[in-house]
Amino acid sequence: MSGKHFTFLKASLIAASAMIASTAHGALILVEGQGQILRPGVSLVANTTENDDIRFLREVDQLALPSDLLVDIFASPNLVLNNPNDAGYPNPVPVIPAGTVVNSHFLHFDPVGAPNPAVSATATFTFDSQILGVIISNQAIPGSATGLLLLSDPVLGFGTTTYGTGNGRRTLRTSEATDLITLSDDGKSITVTMFVGQNNLDHMRIITASNGLPVPTLEYNAAIVGAGGANINDSVRKIVPTIDLANTGVTKTTSVGPTGYQNLFATFQLNGTDSLRVGATSLEDLVPGNPTNNNASFEILFRPDDLVGQEIVYEIGGTTNGISLTLNGSTLQLLARNNPVQALITQDITAVADDFIHAVAVVDLDSDLMSLYINGQLVLTEAFNGDAVDWAGANGDGIGSLGGTQVAGSGGLLGDLSAYGTLQGDIAIFRFYEQALNAGQVQDIFVSIHGVTVPEPASLSLLLLAGGMIARRRQRTS
Repeated sequence: MSGKHFTFLKASLIAASAMIASTAHGALILVEGQGQILRPGVSLVANTTENDDIRFLREVDQLALPSDLLVDIFASPNLVLNNPNDAGYPNPVPVIPAGTVVNSHFLHFDPVGAPNPAVSATATFTFDSQILGVIISNQAIPGSATGLLLLSDPVLGFGTTTYGTGNGRRTLRTSEATDLITLSDDGKSITVTMFVGQNNLDHMRIITASNGLPVPTLEYNAAIVGAGGANINDSVRKIVPTIDLANTGVTKTTSVGPTGYQNLFATFQLNGTDSLRVGATSLEDLVPGNPTNNNASFEILFRPDDLVGQEIVYEIGGTTNGISLTLNGSTLQLLARNNPVQALITQDITAVADDFIHAVAVVDLDSDLMSLYINGQLVLTEAFNGDAVDWAGANGDGIGSLGGTQVAGSGGLLGDLSAYGTLQGDIAIFRFYEQALNAGQVQDIFVSIHGVTVPEPASLSLLLLAGGMIARRRQRTS
């Protein structure tokens, strides 16, 4: 990765490049090296949550800072370095101004046992917006007995996480030559080497710009989770206990092939017999408050190997109450059923199937409407044929495969769906939102992944044609 490399940032950041014309929201989009996602709500006190990788925790989203935030590294518009271990704090301490809307992220490195000699780990974390500041120290600041990590814990910390109270033990130290930070030239990636021995640990808080994109309740993102294994982890990690997908045969790859998506880094590959499933239970039982009785949105980024046969893109709930997105040849089918109330939207996707397809389904129970968006644009809004009050029941949920015993919505407007099998292709991202996304939000989410402004065609046919032409043009020039 190109960028400025230093022991605690001895150079200035370059302004963000114009590579992506998007509305970014400060979210993590890629983890590389010795990095793992850790669920908030755990204890980060020394010798408690140990791992030989650097653990990443998502903290606050879309917070308007109530007061100036003191930081060690102020990254925009010009770098201001606070390096207490070498030269003491500058006066005044650099700040991110009050009112700035930010997301906060936390790094925790506490290797297993009490290693002597010390051990290190290196990981790179990439976000979809600018890194505004970094907090790395817990040395007392002028006029206070408290350091910056402790000062920022109540403001930016996730409520049920225990951060610890010691000043010195949480601090990255410039006197240790292997404690290193590298910021990319575009200011969106940070590479960290943390060096820890005996009973110490290293902590870091990263503050990114936020422009208000919706925050999902659940996210399964191939670019963020590990290499796979028995479970695919939820990347948001705010529901306790966590809702992870049981994995049978699905592999992760960073070889995504030709694509027009600039922020697509990895996918889950399904070969037609694999499965990603919640299991015997469902979102109705696992998400607090039973979200199936409220508005919801479902986002998926997928690419079928072909447009042949009958395949499940996702299915949530059962036959009586359930929602499913399926493929019948080249026809994408969105069905929601709250028996006997139903809604169905179908769309031929031949024109856009040579690249990944970004599909968002929106269920608005308040208005008894269901909408389908493809590649950032509305395909159709369909009214339920009655008063819909529950879009899914308890029958196990599947992403790219059958989750329970029957495909959600089977027996409804599409008839018997029991012959539908596992998707043959790739799934890069699946997100579930506890809200009905609007057209602007869907477009912004699409642009944040694709990296180009969504066209505004006069009709859906022109949209799909344009999408297909864009994908083919990029493939020829890649």
